[in-house]
Amino acid sequence: MKDDVSCLDMPSGHSWSDSELRHLRYFVAVAEAENVLRAATAKLHVSQTAVSRQIRDLEDELGVQLFERTGKAVSLTDAGRVFLREARAVLERTDEAVKNVRGFLRRQAKRNCTLAIRHCLAHKFCR
Repeated sequence: MKDDVSCLDMPSGHSWSDSELRHLRYFVAVAEAENVLRAATAKLHVSQTAVSRQIRDLEDELGVQLFERTGKAVSLTDAGRVFLREARAVLERTDEAVKNVRGFLRRQAKRNCTLAIRHCLAHKFCR
């Protein structure tokens, strides 16, 4: 078995940018819960129908089945296991990027407040 999905062709008219982070979050939640209903209600707090639709859309977009469906349970296919590893990495990196930007904004706000205070103090004492 090849251990990457680079050999998979995207269906015509689609690109990786069509995939939203929501698809990845739903996919990871279902993979971890091994059950669509449990992932929907306990982890994602959305309807089972919404999660099922997002998973089907993701599979259609990728052109590969990510889950074997057996009754109420689901299990990852080989492609699903590869995609799970990649989806987790993307979500971790995204969370890190958001954290970094928020930290930057906090530092900027603090810097701006410090400059404003210095300006006010300098203006008051220079009069």
